[in-house]
Amino acid sequence: MKPFQLKQHLTNAHPQLKDRNRSFFEVKLSSLKRMKMDETGTYQQTNISIVKASYVIAFQGAKAKKPHMVGESLMKPCIVDSVRLVLGEESSQKMKQISLSNNTIKNRIAEMSENIKENVVSKVMSSPSFFLQIYESTDVTNIAQLHAFSRYITDKGLEEKFLFCRPLEMTRKAVDVVAVVADFFEESGLSWNKLEGVCTDGGPNMLGSRSGFIALVK
Repeated sequence: MKPFQLKQHLTNAHPQLKDRNRSFFEVKLSSLKRMKMDETGTYQQTNISIVKASYVIAFQGAKAKKPHMVGESLMKPCIVDSVRLVLGEESSQKMKQISLSNNTIKNRIAEMSENIKENVVSKVMSSPSFFLQIYESTDVTNIAQLHAFSRYITDKGLEEKFLFCRPLEMTRKAVDVVAVVADFFEESGLSWNKLEGVCTDGGPNMLGSRSGFIALVK
């Protein structure tokens, strides 16, 4: 924000304004602020409501396990038409401002997922000890997925929450399972010292006495 660089930018990018005095730009700034937000903050409140609505719809779509494109192709037209019939044209125009594109829904779900993970990890870290439940499954593309649930202590007592799901990209050997869990622990700042017990699905790679997952964790 050096004055010389600002003046150079004004001369190069906006030559028609380079001879204007400071008061001209102050008036422009005040005018823009009035356009964007009135004294009651209605503009800001409207924007917040629109973004919240986008998150709510993305959340419901994720719960129903629907494709992301459904928001733009089905949900939004239904919402706009319903609001027009019930509340009128002006209200339906506001509904059109809700962003429900494929990328928007994807980003909303990713943000909510990350927020949930951070909350669970925070509770696990604050717990004096915690437990893990580990099991494998195979998705529709025949890729092995490792699922982990955690049980920990809070002020309300014991809680059990989903912790993570990650693919086993190499093999299903116990050493690869331990590597995936260890990577998550390192990324999240979880301590192995607080891990009091592990429950598995009973597979050979989990219960082997020498090279099984339980043995390697110990």
